[in-house]
Amino acid sequence: MLPIRFIRSSVLVMALSLAGSGIALADGYSASLSLGMDHISLGSLNLSLPMGMLRLHEKTGSFLLGQTLSYGRDLSHSSDSILEGAIHAQYLDSWASGANWSITPEAGLGYLTLQGSGSRLSAMYANAGLSGTYAVTSALAVTAKAMGGTDFGLNLPNGLQGKSGLTYSGTAAIDWGVGPGSLSAGYRYQHLPLLSGTPLVTDQYFIGYRVTF
Repeated sequence: MLPIRFIRSSVLVMALSLAGSGIALADGYSASLSLGMDHISLGSLNLSLPMGMLRLHEKTGSFLLGQTLSYGRDLSHSSDSILEGAIHAQYLDSWASGANWSITPEAGLGYLTLQGSGSRLSAMYANAGLSGTYAVTSALAVTAKAMGGTDFGLNLPNGLQGKSGLTYSGTAAIDWGVGPGSLSAGYRYQHLPLLSGTPLVTDQYFIGYRVTF
């Protein structure tokens, strides 16, 4: 059974991830579901967890609002797990663009909680960066994102000293139009300072399908 504190954190992340846009379908609304692996490194702790990811987007004026919720868990009897939720806004009026490419600014806020080796820790983070898209063909696009910011609100086990500082992440993905939506495969790297001298590093590999309404 999941610890009560972890369940409370899960509810907080779901609320954070779904805030701001609602579930009602609208023009420019899209949803995607992905499966993959989450590789986690924190000092001597190394985990590889199967994970699922839900992403929601809605276009509002010149902004694309998005929410992401991902959850990875050991499928054995271990309680090792990682839960992450984030909201972000992307400004669609390009800073730079060409016939088949564009670069746009983005900002976000997220929450991450990790349960491993009998201990639990969590942190929030705020970041900003740039997102780029290159349309190879009308049905195939490559996207990349680079974000940087800071973590805060650290919640660590007794005896561990936290360290807020520079966080950064990078994402690369390929979207291929298939049927009524698109197939997406990608990779995401994230670095959080979290502990003094020991950062939390996550590598996510995912593949999923997105439908736009």
